[in-house]
Amino acid sequence: LKQILSTVQGEYGNNVYLRGFYVDDDDDATKQWLLDRQNQQDKLQLSETQFDELYIGNVTERYDGEYVFENGALCLLSAILNVYEDGDKFVHLLDCGYNNYCNIPLQMKRYHRPRHLLESDSSLSPIVEQTELNESYQYEIINEAQHAHHTFLVCDKELDVQGRVELLIPPNGMNSTVNLYNHYAVLNEEKQKVDGIWTIDARGAGN
Repeated sequence: LKQILSTVQGEYGNNVYLRGFYVDDDDDATKQWLLDRQNQQDKLQLSETQFDELYIGNVTERYDGEYVFENGALCLLSAILNVYEDGDKFVHLLDCGYNNYCNIPLQMKRYHRPRHLLESDSSLSPIVEQTELNESYQYEIINEAQHAHHTFLVCDKELDVQGRVELLIPPNGMNSTVNLYNHYAVLNEEKQKVDGIWTIDARGAGN
């Protein structure tokens, strides 16, 4: 830490502002050491001003997942293009691949039944939520060949062609997946409606 601080305050002193240290939630020992005022003053040899800024950053900053998303908040909406039966499983072809995500999704957030199915059977709910998916469906999301445009959803129950699934982007793939898109839809979970559209300016012109 002393080497990091020395580099930041010296070579990069005019260009870099050190707001605080990020510590994994499980690393309680390091977290407590960093939050100990005496350790930061004695071991890291910070001035009073530098110490106060760094300490406040540790206490007040909140880190949830990556980029601007809380864990589990970034989803990819994908359509089911085809389904075929393989023994006691159903293999669903999805219209997304490594052109749409950087780390393969491992879970479904929701399944949206197609409109024509709901019109023919009013007893069906339009959306199957994550809790029911985890409890009543056995499934696996596969892209072993790293297809650019397709992913396979293998499930013990048949989902309908033209239905849509929300795939959860894993935390270690959130920030790199963001840069694959020009815009993001911001969904209000409580109201189940789009609250806004975010433009991803960091992609740059021409993308």
